[in-house]
Formats: sequence, C-alpha cells, structure tokens
Amino acid sequence: MFDFSIIAWRKRGAAFVIALGIFLIDWVSKTLAYEQLATQSIEVIPNLFNLTLAFNRGVSFSLFGNVEADFWPHLLGYFAFAVSLLIWLMSGAKDTTKLGLVGLAFIMGGAIGNGYDRFAYGVVIDFLDFYNFYLGLGKFPTFNIADVAISIGVAFVLVDSIYTDFIKKEKK
Repeated sequence: MFDFSIIAWRKRGAAFVIALGIFLIDWVSKTLAYEQLATQSIEVIPNLFNLTLAFNRGVSFSLFGNVEADFWPHLLGYFAFAVSLLIWLMSGAKDTTKLGLVGLAFIMGGAIGNGYDRFAYGVVIDFLDFYNFYLGLGKFPTFNIADVAISIGVAFVLVDSIYTDFIKKEKK
C-alpha cells in the first residue's frame, strides 16, 4: 500500500512543492488585492470581469456565508482534518498516479491558502469577480486563486480516478 522508495519520495516531494507554490501564489495575490483594491474595483473585461475586494465569511465560493459564528471552530476542525488527510494521501498511497498526486497538491495548496486567511483574519479574501456571469442562479460568487486551485485539483483527482478504474477494468 505504501511505497517508501527514493523515486516515490521524489514524487511526493514535488507534490508538496506544488502545494507550497499554490499557497504562495494565492497569498501574494490576496496581499496585492487587499492593498490595491481596498478603495476601488478594477474593470478588466467590461460587463464580465472585475477585480473586486470581498471578504468571504463562508467557504469556497461563499458557501455557508450566513452561518452563525459558533460554527467556525467546527469548520476549522474540519479544515485540520482535511489537510491531515491530504498529507496522508500524498505521503503514502503507492498507486497514486502523477495526475492524482498533482490534483491532491492543488487541493492542499488551495485549502492551506484559504485556511491561512480564516486563521489570520477570520475571513477569506476574495477578489476575482465575474459580475455578469450567470448560471441561471444569479451572480457568480467572488472567489480567489485558492478556490481555482481546489476546483482544478478536484477535477484532476476525478479524471485520475475514472481513468485508473478504466485501466484496471481493461487489464482484467
């Protein structure tokens, strides 16, 4: 189940470097957004995309933004569990493919980015605002680089899982 070879450790080390890189890109982008967008919104693509500072009290894409304050200690506990699970998955699973490992790294980097904000500020800094982007449900929530990384990571893990299952069935 677990592979402790040198090659496996190099793959895992690369995944942790990717997660750290995602966290740093997210942190720098949020710092710049906080400094540059505090008093203004910047229209990037007219009638579609703005850079707008927002403080998200919820989780990814503003889910649970109206939850009472006494819920947040529980959410932080779930965050700690999720990051611990990701570290465990990245550290040991022998049959994890490169795509799956990169997906887990993206999820971990994004989770740590948003978790850092939650611990440091009590809110998550968002700034990517598709203000005329409708999915039949209204305005798309403002989000950040960490949210993008988590979404891409989930997609990578899902594709990897489907592909791996397909390959296993083909070998039988």
